[in-house]
Amino acid sequence: MILKIKLVISSFCIIFNISAQQTTLIGRIANESNVSLPYVSVFLLNKVNNGTFTDKDGVFKLNVYPEDTLCISHIGYTSVKISVNDIGKTLLLKPNVLYLKETTIRSKKLKSFSKKIGLNSEKVSGMFCGMDKYAMFVKNPLYREGSIKSMYCKVYHAKDSKFKNLNIQLRVRIYSKNKINPYPNKDILQENIPIIIKYNQNNLAIDLSKYNIPFLKEGVFIGLDIIGYIDKEGNLIQNSLVDCRKNLCIKFTSQGKEGFLTYNAHLYKLSWNLVSNLLRKNSNPVNAMLGVQVIFEED
Repeated sequence: MILKIKLVISSFCIIFNISAQQTTLIGRIANESNVSLPYVSVFLLNKVNNGTFTDKDGVFKLNVYPEDTLCISHIGYTSVKISVNDIGKTLLLKPNVLYLKETTIRSKKLKSFSKKIGLNSEKVSGMFCGMDKYAMFVKNPLYREGSIKSMYCKVYHAKDSKFKNLNIQLRVRIYSKNKINPYPNKDILQENIPIIIKYNQNNLAIDLSKYNIPFLKEGVFIGLDIIGYIDKEGNLIQNSLVDCRKNLCIKFTSQGKEGFLTYNAHLYKLSWNLVSNLLRKNSNPVNAMLGVQVIFEED
């Protein structure tokens, strides 16, 4: 079976600011049925810390210059790069093609068991923040395919933010492992899984059982995207991403051998690196406090 998905970008307008040549771009992102798409990544190419996400109505606002290029990306849709000068046109993206594996229907239901894989109970060595994407490889100790039931993570939400007492919008990410290098490769998810962390919450437990996410034989990368703060009504606060990066930390440990915490300093260069390379006082590998509960069928 082949699943085809298209994205339509429409209803863009430009509002001029007082500063020379800089404009505020306000746009809406929807699919081909004109249904708004929330939490779509909208970033400027080669400009660190210049980007945002669409809100729950598919609308974004971003300060741009005429020479800028927008990079637009969303789970289940084909990414696109488009000049700010061309943004007034309706854009149809090439569909993502998802080949679904054939399933075998058994007359007798097999017994299953669950297993927690990853890091959660080890001693916390420190916290890391400042990035918009985190991921850690979780190796499959059984080398047999299973199904991810839930995901857990230990985090810290700083209380000194100007957005204190507000919740944060996150998004679950699951990737396969690159065969050439030890970094994330392709999205395993084909739909957006947004989650909210409360301002006083330190532990995340995310139920993923309804999404039928495979846990590959070799293992998977699990991670989180930071999207931004949301107000009391649940609306995404535009341009809150930079502050959000500074104040939401992922806890890590120097114990364990399941994988390593990585980060992406620039969303569209796909420059995954070891967090340990950024820690001045610690050059040893560190592991994010991330893990999953996996359901396996018994033999």
